[in-house]
Amino acid sequence: MILHGDDYNPIRSDLSDGRYSVENGEGKSAFTSQAFELAAVNCGMIGICDGKGLFRIMSASNVKHTFIGCGQGVNRLLTVLGCILLLLGCMSCNPDGGSAGASRTPQKTNTPRTTKTLPPSKTPAPSLTATLSPTPACLGQPGWVEQGEYTSTLLKKQVPYLIYLPPCYPEAERSYPTLFLLHGFPFDENHWVELGFVEWVDRAISTNALPGFLMVMPRAPEPLFTSTDGGPNSYEIEFIEDFLPYIEREYRVDPRPEARTLAGISRGGVWALEITFRHADVFDSVIALSPALNVNYARSPYDPFILASEDRDLPSGIFLSAGKGEPSFRQATERLVSTLEQYNIQHTYVYTQGGHDAEGWVLVFDEVLAFLSEMWTE
Repeated sequence: MILHGDDYNPIRSDLSDGRYSVENGEGKSAFTSQAFELAAVNCGMIGICDGKGLFRIMSASNVKHTFIGCGQGVNRLLTVLGCILLLLGCMSCNPDGGSAGASRTPQKTNTPRTTKTLPPSKTPAPSLTATLSPTPACLGQPGWVEQGEYTSTLLKKQVPYLIYLPPCYPEAERSYPTLFLLHGFPFDENHWVELGFVEWVDRAISTNALPGFLMVMPRAPEPLFTSTDGGPNSYEIEFIEDFLPYIEREYRVDPRPEARTLAGISRGGVWALEITFRHADVFDSVIALSPALNVNYARSPYDPFILASEDRDLPSGIFLSAGKGEPSFRQATERLVSTLEQYNIQHTYVYTQGGHDAEGWVLVFDEVLAFLSEMWTE
């Protein structure tokens, strides 16, 4: 197995004893496929076996690459310690720190970030370092999901939504980052709950593996959801002018663009791309799982492919995923990846063995939360 790229050197699984080797022109290190090992070659390349069958490589330019190859069953405590060592190692090599909290004004740089991965573990326990200290007493309690309704100006009716409130929300006085989650077709606001994502996130927050944030799951009403493509009288306007202001009035959400992420699955993934590509001043990051770009016949002003090629600000964080088992969706997603690469736009792309179904989307949950942690960490 060989990975190639401008920012790193070949990583090969070509050793006869089953180990992996990495070369940077000045040295060669081998990593066993058993236990847990961390190594660096002149601080230009750091590798970490994270204990989930994934071997992660981070270069000094903070371009991350992930691929299958490590042994299974590594103690999770060692994984967390390894992640801390990896972070400290990167900071010592890069005085600038590469902090995710720095200004993320979208720029078309010459160092796009692309991640490709085979399926992560389905283990519903995140491997992210704890970020809240000290621990409030309420943090050990679970969060909860509430149901509400907002008024649609376009449709002149009430539209339901779900919202997850994290532990300590009633006691806290601060505002929270917010993840907006759009369902796929023909699902509704329960889609992400049924996938287990909300429970999975709540477990991470209540065990202090992630800082608290809100998750908002609107029902995308018809005919706006499937019969419009953007602009006036579309779901874009419904979301930006009706739903988002309502949530900001009713809940303590952080209104900064860098504290908002819009995510979507399938048809919802297309809307997430269209809305954020046209409103990067509102959303600084976007997540699209298996976006239905292959059946999206949008007019040019609302076409994500066209929007990505125009001279405009885009979200500084763009996360895309697709699976081997959904070829037409994958091909369209990778076409967008190629467009982003052509214009040197930073992005993350995750490739799995999954299909266009619940099992396929669950595979990327770990990567989604890692992406959010990066985007929201100051």
